[in-house]
Amino acid sequence: RVSSIIVGAATVTGMSALYLLGAEYRFAADGTWYPIVIPLFTQSPLAFAGAVLWNYAETNKERQQIRKALAYYVPDEVVDQLAKNMIDIKNSGSMVYGACLFADVAGYTTLSEKMSPQQLSDLMHKYFEATFAPVKKHGGIVVNLKGDSFLAIWKAARADDGLRRQACLAALDVAEAVHRFNGTVDNLNLPTRVGVHSGQIFLGNIGAGDHYEYGPTGDTVNTASRMDGLNKYLGTEVLASEEIVDRIDGLLKREVGKFMLKGKAEPIVVHELLGSLEAADDKQKKSCDIFADALGAFKRQAWDEAKEKFARAVAIRETDGPAHFYLKLCAEYKSHPPGESWDGVIALDEK
Repeated sequence: RVSSIIVGAATVTGMSALYLLGAEYRFAADGTWYPIVIPLFTQSPLAFAGAVLWNYAETNKERQQIRKALAYYVPDEVVDQLAKNMIDIKNSGSMVYGACLFADVAGYTTLSEKMSPQQLSDLMHKYFEATFAPVKKHGGIVVNLKGDSFLAIWKAARADDGLRRQACLAALDVAEAVHRFNGTVDNLNLPTRVGVHSGQIFLGNIGAGDHYEYGPTGDTVNTASRMDGLNKYLGTEVLASEEIVDRIDGLLKREVGKFMLKGKAEPIVVHELLGSLEAADDKQKKSCDIFADALGAFKRQAWDEAKEKFARAVAIRETDGPAHFYLKLCAEYKSHPPGESWDGVIALDEK
């Protein structure tokens, strides 16, 4: 745009010079007088200024349209970054403290086989509208979307309890939004698994050549994804790391064990998020207390005691997935004890 303005200015100047030479020639040849002041010092500058303003307005309109289009794919701050510096975009990025929420649909492959691509696209569009709303409500940003899964983040310059609370509340609200959504779709159910974790992440543009994507990378992201998958084994909806729930009050949560997730070098203590503590009834709280006692007995390798207490938890809530998981594990460990040096860590070989 700057180059076009320079060309325009040169063109106007050249045309004005030619007009002046032509007027001088006609005056010398036959005494004909052509106006000089108004065309050269009024009309030409006004015409040029008008063209510049029009060019600016069109350019600004075009930029706003591009920004609006980009905002559907990347966060606003990335759009601002692109507007300021397109050349060095591949080198942009920074280390931040963040909370990651990873969610996906259980049984998506089977669902996709039963629907046409257009039907599946329409369904997932409505599903993501429902599940993105809680993320936005609690200040998160959806940064990655693939098939049936999405990744959302909350970021800050340093560790922040408020940020972790927002991510936990969003996770619970995503689960609730899915329940409401499933009630509006005939003969379809999209059970959703959610994992949340917090820690240091690299946030920036990753890629090479002519393709880059904006998003977070690092162990925090991988761990959130692994915990999302752990829901499949425990029969749970929302799992959170001890790091993200530490010092977060007001939530009904319970530890469900210490796991060595696939691809991880260190075990992680995992909690299940069940809802608001204020909204929880006595039955739910009692179930959590019994489960905590049962998990303590399990860690002590008191298999019979643990089985009895996990069975009590199931009696209170038949759909208690973690209690069912540990009932089977107690029977297995009683037949094949993990050994005296066992520290309560459960290793998983699959995602």
